[in-house]
Amino acid sequence: MSKERHSTKIKILETARKLALDKGFEDLTVRDICNNAEISIGAFYHHFSSKEELINESFLMYDYDLDTRLDLYNQGNPLSSLKSILLDQISFVTSFPHKLISEYYRAILSSPSKSAVNESRTYYKAVNHFVKLAIESKQFSSRYSKEYLTNYFIKHIRGNLIHWCLNPNNIDIYNQTSEELDDLFAMFSSKK
Repeated sequence: MSKERHSTKIKILETARKLALDKGFEDLTVRDICNNAEISIGAFYHHFSSKEELINESFLMYDYDLDTRLDLYNQGNPLSSLKSILLDQISFVTSFPHKLISEYYRAILSSPSKSAVNESRTYYKAVNHFVKLAIESKQFSSRYSKEYLTNYFIKHIRGNLIHWCLNPNNIDIYNQTSEELDDLFAMFSSKK
């Protein structure tokens, strides 16, 4: 993708995110996005086939940024690195209003692409990498495959985020997830 095309796509994504925060996703129109991003409707549809595809793509921005930050997670301890990346996902997603996250989950459940749960995502590959290192360093029991543990942790994070969408004012999701990850790491430890 050319640099100009990529910057237009990012501009659309950032404009849509800001507008969705201000007025909600349901009331947001493609015309609103185009007017605020100062692009044509044709330019919008050049990058996205629908508003639903746009919301799905906006949450994949985490992966685009993650590509440039992966070195920050190499903390020497695979479990610390794994915990950091999982909690970073929590922080990123909860930076959006819960209502928008609820709409995002509705969109990915109805999307035929399922790109948010694709194993080729940078997020998935990074979690898989640190799980592999934790198994190799005997921090996790070798009884569990890296695929099993990777999927387990990603499902746990996604489940906590959905729970937060249902109870946004009743949960300190970051601290709760941090404590749960410590418990899960102990559960899968090779030192049991």
